[in-house]
Amino acid sequence: ACSTSKRKEKFKSHHMTSLKTHWKYAPNSLFLGGRSMGARSAVAVCKRICDRQKDAVQGVLSEPWPACTVPNVWSVLFVSGTADNMCEQNLLQSIMHVMKSTSAVHWVKDANHGLTVRGRTEESVLEEVSC
Repeated sequence: ACSTSKRKEKFKSHHMTSLKTHWKYAPNSLFLGGRSMGARSAVAVCKRICDRQKDAVQGVLSEPWPACTVPNVWSVLFVSGTADNMCEQNLLQSIMHVMKSTSAVHWVKDANHGLTVRGRTEESVLEEVSC
């Protein structure tokens, strides 16, 4: 069986290969996002993109937070639930306070780590967090 770190590296490698293959179609400005471990992968992919094109990445959308270093030049929008036991409000707010990059958070009332809210449909939660 593959370890988690090997699977993550394989995932990143696959997507970086795809990006390199289609580099001529790459946007001049990118805002990439992910949920939970996907947010960490999004940050890793963005860092790799910036190795090739310094100002290509404008920011990251993270649900809830990537638990890894985000470059100071990127803006970060966090989407998190007020009942997320893996990312408590005070922890995220303290992280945002020390971040040098621009950041904001959208709190989904009573949502857990998966943004599930008892008594609400998934569609209503997604509608709330959609721009």
